[in-house]
Amino acid sequence: ITRNTMVEVSPNPFIEKIIVRIEADKQETATMVLTDMSGRQVLRKQVNLLEGNNVFNIDEAVKLSRGMYMLTVISEQHTQSIRVTKGQ
Repeated sequence: ITRNTMVEVSPNPFIEKIIVRIEADKQETATMVLTDMSGRQVLRKQVNLLEGNNVFNIDEAVKLSRGMYMLTVISEQHTQSIRVTKGQ
């Protein structure tokens, strides 16, 4: 992931799962970390990115309580965070 890399999350707010789209300019490994607003890590998932568009489902999100969370995608060169909300 570079500064130009796009990380998108949908739907937001989510109910059952989070779909993460990552556009990478090279093949690499990244880590997705989901934390609640108190900073407690609720999920950590390592993913392998291919050059181009990548789509990952976070099915474990169905188990989360309603509220706001921070999804952070960490790669060798860049970190990007997106606020997500768990709806009803």
